[in-house]
Amino acid sequence: MPGPQGYSETIRHSVVSFVRGSAHMTADATSVAGHPFDFHHQPGMDLRPAPPRALNASDLWSHPARMLLSPWLDTTAPPADTELNRLFADHFWQGDEPIDAVVEAFRETGMQRGRAMLEQALAHGIDTVQDAPQALVDFFARLDNPPSWHDPEQWERGRRLWTRSSFSGKLCMAVLDFMATFVGEEVSSAVGATGRYVEDFATRNLETNLWFAAMAEPDAVQRTSPRFHDTIRVRLMHGQVRAGLRRSWGDEHFAQHGNPISNTSIMGASLSFGLFPMLLDHVLGRRHTRQELTDVTMYWAYIGYVFGASEELVPRNLDDALAALHYQFSTAGGPSEYTEPMAVTATESLRESTWVNKVIIAAMTPALGLIGFYSGKDGVAALVQGTPFENARIRPWDTMTRLLVTANVTVNRLSDRLPGAHRRIERQLDNGDLFWRLVVWYTRSNAARKGVTATRYTHHDHTAATGIGCPHAQRAG
Repeated sequence: MPGPQGYSETIRHSVVSFVRGSAHMTADATSVAGHPFDFHHQPGMDLRPAPPRALNASDLWSHPARMLLSPWLDTTAPPADTELNRLFADHFWQGDEPIDAVVEAFRETGMQRGRAMLEQALAHGIDTVQDAPQALVDFFARLDNPPSWHDPEQWERGRRLWTRSSFSGKLCMAVLDFMATFVGEEVSSAVGATGRYVEDFATRNLETNLWFAAMAEPDAVQRTSPRFHDTIRVRLMHGQVRAGLRRSWGDEHFAQHGNPISNTSIMGASLSFGLFPMLLDHVLGRRHTRQELTDVTMYWAYIGYVFGASEELVPRNLDDALAALHYQFSTAGGPSEYTEPMAVTATESLRESTWVNKVIIAAMTPALGLIGFYSGKDGVAALVQGTPFENARIRPWDTMTRLLVTANVTVNRLSDRLPGAHRRIERQLDNGDLFWRLVVWYTRSNAARKGVTATRYTHHDHTAATGIGCPHAQRAG
């Protein structure tokens, strides 16, 4: 679906506005060995320009941007030139400094010993770890001392609001996360290069959905919680992937794209995970106050901080958070070189033209209509390029999805106002989130059929030590 007239051009001007003198800087950057922007920004330093990739704006994400953000800001105009958005532009160049240092330390101690030290520190505290590398000590000093801006009461208010968002709102978040993984340039490049979806889809999918479900629990960010510990394990895994890809892709790729799994993407994803369900409900009539949206923002912002986002990327108000989401849509880009190979591999079993496959394709087409409602038909076209679904018609399924989504949000809105609403809310919170219960049940069942019953987030323990070339290819070899 074409975006608003001039969307690409206004976004391009917007990104350039964050980068005074960027044309000269990026030209120099691609011509030197050892990239000059490969460092972690410290307070007082000049901000770096966004990577050239972020200038390649497209209409691909204009539909969800307009659908979710138009009640709050003008999505046809450039994203606001805020201090936070300038930091987002800068932080495409860097990863997660504390965990990146831990990954480097574990390369020296050996990953097996390093992971044992991490697990000991998670379970019993860093003081119980003998001969811990200084990077690990510094890392746990951050984990054990939450920042002053974190308000546990506000966090809990945000969690309860987010958990109560509609089934359709959470589905919006899940679909757009799926699209970012397969179609968005930064995430699909990292996932495609590591081979996770092709090599071990069941485990990767189980890891993802178990983590999301865990973030809806009251103890998700409590230091002694097993859910908190899983977040740190995923954070380590991201650091391992980042180290492997940074080395294997080299300075030329870095000069064009910035750091794989950048700090910007960590906080940007956290804000989208938190606000997308609330924003969809709001636009369909289940209104939320600015304070409610702020509480949800800070709920997921602190999760993002624990997950590895720099403290300076935490929004200080709702307007900055919404402007940051607009900037994220404007720079997501895609599809990447890995989008089609991943999608083709995922649908390989349906390529043969048999009547059984034709029935399966017809039966799965409504799911493309659902995706199209949330992401737009351009996103669906990019997703199915080269697959047996390439010529599938998503009408009328996207229209039917719109009707069902609207009905679901309307039922939630009316339920909020009927007598007994407080009891229903408490019962819902006590029973856990229906959406995540269903998602976890499905992914556990699918993983079990493939022999996967648990995960410890250890899939990339050797990625950081790979040589030049694709980390997946190095492991497979």
